[in-house]
Amino acid sequence: MITESRDAKMGWKPSQDEQRKSKPVLLECVGFPGAGKTTIAKMAVGQFRDRHDWSTFFYAKDGKLQHGMRDAGRTIIVAYQSLVGVVTRGQPREMRRMLGVLNKILVFRRARDRLREQDMVIYDQGLIQKLYLMREEDKPDRAGVEAVLEVIKPDLSEVHVFVDTPPEVAAERCFVRAKTSSRRPYMQWDRDRITRLYQDQYAVIQWIIEWLKRHSGTRVITLDGRSPVEENAELLVHELAKLCRESSKYGAQWADESAPKNQ
Repeated sequence: MITESRDAKMGWKPSQDEQRKSKPVLLECVGFPGAGKTTIAKMAVGQFRDRHDWSTFFYAKDGKLQHGMRDAGRTIIVAYQSLVGVVTRGQPREMRRMLGVLNKILVFRRARDRLREQDMVIYDQGLIQKLYLMREEDKPDRAGVEAVLEVIKPDLSEVHVFVDTPPEVAAERCFVRAKTSSRRPYMQWDRDRITRLYQDQYAVIQWIIEWLKRHSGTRVITLDGRSPVEENAELLVHELAKLCRESSKYGAQWADESAPKNQ
């Protein structure tokens, strides 16, 4: 199942400013650990590259961008602007949450500046994840989360892929994997404890997705996390191909490329 935001249904296009700068489209996957984000993205990227001419960069899997000297100054500026932003919106307690996303903001800006030769940069996890992967003691409210979103809005991805998985299902997957991997979070937790945390996080994810759908400039693609990975990957490839055709960055070049190249 796929659901899209209002902008997607109307035919989303990059803004004139984005076209002029010729920066890559950023796509970020959203969902629980164990939702299948990385597996779906990896499979979809492989299929998409086989079928279409858009150049794609799968961040972290294809490589990472190293920090440059000028990033130190940028970090100070971004930190100041971001913290002032949440305070002026009457949400000073969100400063810690804001600090958590600063590094990702810089990562996204480096991608837009240094990966101009790429048409699309794909993140299996990115900026949004820092807002909903919270600790047990965290008690965010909707107004606070939306205040942070308003501050980081200029740096958000153009496309968000939400792998919508019920908390109970994602918690079960995480619990099973935690028993066989030393790198999994919540290794000492039981299934019920993980489920309770995921239920709290799911409410925050819903706030974020609803906010994204209300604002122009981003497309939200929702995949059913209970569906087979292969099915979700195929659906995502279809949506990425549609994005190619709609993007005015390439004009009519994509109008007739609805079929894979090898057919």
